[in-house]
Amino acid sequence: MCLIIHKPNADTIIPQHILDNAETINPDGFGIVYTDTNECIRTMDYNHAHELIIAKRPFVAHYRYATRGTIDKATCHPYHVQDLIRLFSNGTVADLGDDKTCDTAVVADYLKRYKQDTWQAMLSMTETRFAITYPDGSVARHGSWHEKDGVFYSKNNCFHTKKSTIGYHYGKTYSPRYKTYDDYWYNDPYDEPYDMSDTSSVYETAPDHDMFSWQDVNLVAVYGTLKAGRSNHTVLGDSSYVGAGKTVSKYAMQASGIPYVYEHEHRDQITVEVYEADDDNVRLSLDHLESHPHFYERKLTDIELTDGSVRTCWLYFAQTNPIKNMEYIHTY
Repeated sequence: MCLIIHKPNADTIIPQHILDNAETINPDGFGIVYTDTNECIRTMDYNHAHELIIAKRPFVAHYRYATRGTIDKATCHPYHVQDLIRLFSNGTVADLGDDKTCDTAVVADYLKRYKQDTWQAMLSMTETRFAITYPDGSVARHGSWHEKDGVFYSKNNCFHTKKSTIGYHYGKTYSPRYKTYDDYWYNDPYDEPYDMSDTSSVYETAPDHDMFSWQDVNLVAVYGTLKAGRSNHTVLGDSSYVGAGKTVSKYAMQASGIPYVYEHEHRDQITVEVYEADDDNVRLSLDHLESHPHFYERKLTDIELTDGSVRTCWLYFAQTNPIKNMEYIHTY
């Protein structure tokens, strides 16, 4: 199910019965992006959600009805794609996601691997409705939407004003599970608003250009989908294989659809494959794939190869926090 609401005009007032229906039908979490500042807020507390959605500001908001993934603040929409661009969805994408990973998280990961001019074609391959918010305040809606009084809705089951087979009918069975409960916490490093009057402020927290330099070190230690035989290995192009190894320092690794290595959590030596990425285009493609330095950040670390030698290599570290109650692993 789920419901996305796009309100382009700050002064528009959404009728209360629509908001009530949205809450009762979709009880599994709420997220909103105010398009005037690009501020993003997620919550499991529907009292807080109500305060957020009645604000006189333009926004895209999402009420979640979970079909894939866990039910907590971490799986509330939107999902960050890249460069302050976020993705909302309404509908289940077949064969994507599982009981731990939301299908929208998988779609967001796919999008970040490709140029933006291909996203329309990719998203049109499913009947799922999507909304994408951009840092300049623009919004792209994909799929079939319903317009009512200048507001766009991804589904129309929130319009009914009396008990029926749609709308308030769900209130008896599907009451919000976390009406005032907000124990979960998920830090989105892209949630800070910026001043729309100064477009340079989009990047005011972005790293210096030096962050994108490889500093004459072309060795990269990879894990997950970049390993040989995995789905993204082709991004390495003709990079020569140096060898298998493990990090000298201990880090933490978790996997939820894709793997994450956390720099500041010290648990295990992480197994990797090392490649010589001596082609500029390969290095750019790797940074683009990993959304460096926003979603993953490339940093130097020492790798002990199986022959006993130690090489200094780049490794991509996740910029999110470890996932609560998920097991740690050392290889993926």
